[in-house]
Amino acid sequence: MPELPEVQTIVNQLKRKIINKQISKVWSDHRPMVKIPSWHKFNTNIKKTTIESVQRRGKNIFLALNKKQKNYCLWIHLKMTGHLIYVGNAISKKQQKALNKDPYNRYLHFIFYFTDQTKLLFSDLRKFGRLKLFFFPCQKIIQDLKAYNLDQLGPEPLNPDFDVTRFKQALKQKSQSQKSIKEILLDQKIIAGIGNIYASEILYLSGINPGKKITALRSVDYEKIFQAMRKVLTKAIECRGTSSSDFRDAFGYPGDYAKHLKVYSKVGQKCDKCGTIIKRIKQGNRSTFFCPKCQT
Repeated sequence: MPELPEVQTIVNQLKRKIINKQISKVWSDHRPMVKIPSWHKFNTNIKKTTIESVQRRGKNIFLALNKKQKNYCLWIHLKMTGHLIYVGNAISKKQQKALNKDPYNRYLHFIFYFTDQTKLLFSDLRKFGRLKLFFFPCQKIIQDLKAYNLDQLGPEPLNPDFDVTRFKQALKQKSQSQKSIKEILLDQKIIAGIGNIYASEILYLSGINPGKKITALRSVDYEKIFQAMRKVLTKAIECRGTSSSDFRDAFGYPGDYAKHLKVYSKVGQKCDKCGTIIKRIKQGNRSTFFCPKCQT
């Protein structure tokens, strides 16, 4: 599933391409992916809307739309294998080659046509992706996700006002006292946007064993995890995310962060720091990768 860096990459790229564009029509061959409202209302109301902004909250994408001074909000979740790909008027040979080569782009289920003849494609191999069209401003929805039947989310890990003190407070909730630090980092209600790839990498960089209980962490451990979290996520965004499996950015290209991974999906390989063999364990039905010597 695309995590914070992958979703932020798509948002950053779409901001440069689709702001102020007007949607002329929508095509779909799998309408059940639209959860709210009915397909008829979705298809009718989204026509002639103008995109005013593209935002992210956790792993969610929000397109703020305006139609005759009315504010709408298009919510998109890519789930496991969703792709949002922008196609311009003059597609480059490089992009066309990437789109043709990528087998995932055969699973195209939505096309948003803009009045300038450009397009936004939504492909999804597993058809788990979701769309909802709300007849309210995006900011109102983002501020109270639960009221609109969206998952409640914790704070954004890269927000400037989210410091190590607030990070520690978020993690040290009483209800989480018996959980491991890896499980807590994956809990979207505590910290938004971190998934399996970056949780493993954050804990490796901080030198913390993924199985360590939250009650066993020292103040210095929180500081290490917090700094590692900021460093890993920031670098991953700079590299346009990780394409360890099927992720592609908004132009159809794989992300470059895979070359910086230290432990994720490297079971049986040697640790860069100490040469110890990277191990894999199961935590909550998810694979965790770590160095048993460097992470104590």
